[in-house]
Amino acid sequence: MTNLFLKMLLNLRQEEVMLYGNLLSVQDSEVEDVIYFLETEYQEESISYPHETPDFHPQAALWAAKTVYFASQLILYRENQPKELVSLFPSFEGVITPSAILSADLCLRFIPSIITKLKIIDAEDPLVDILENIISIWHYSAIGYSIEYTNINFSTIPQSPCLYQLYIDRIIERKVHSLAELAIFKAGIQASLGWHSQLFWSDLKFSHS
Repeated sequence: MTNLFLKMLLNLRQEEVMLYGNLLSVQDSEVEDVIYFLETEYQEESISYPHETPDFHPQAALWAAKTVYFASQLILYRENQPKELVSLFPSFEGVITPSAILSADLCLRFIPSIITKLKIIDAEDPLVDILENIISIWHYSAIGYSIEYTNINFSTIPQSPCLYQLYIDRIIERKVHSLAELAIFKAGIQASLGWHSQLFWSDLKFSHS
């Protein structure tokens, strides 16, 4: 039998094309192949990571994959009532470590584009709030998407030099001024840009307050 869960993830990560349908379930027989695929993707990506790479976190990667799998199907197919949607997106049950953050990002990085599509169809879609809440917790995957950073806890990020530098790199790549101004990232961004700030981020102006 075709592993539709894996097929969607392959399309999403390799071609950025998502499948839609009414298959709101994941079979136990599909999970092993999906975890193997995601671990392979993680190992390939991590070749270019700075510093010591956190270990792959299979539980976080699988949870994130299910989140994206269900969210992508619900863009066009919807029979569930708003209160039933919550049950499709349970919170991650483990501890959110650097390992979990980077492993989940393999799939959660696509959530902002899913939210954008949902808003085009219906800006009041209750799924938007559910997904925005997820990426406000897993905010590494949300860098570049407009969320409120005021009450976000960034304490996990500096625990791993690898994750911290990747966070800095993504802020610079996507030119997120609101994050660049935060004390926890300011010094790292200044160090990464060095003498080349005008070349890579010409309109970045740090306040001196």
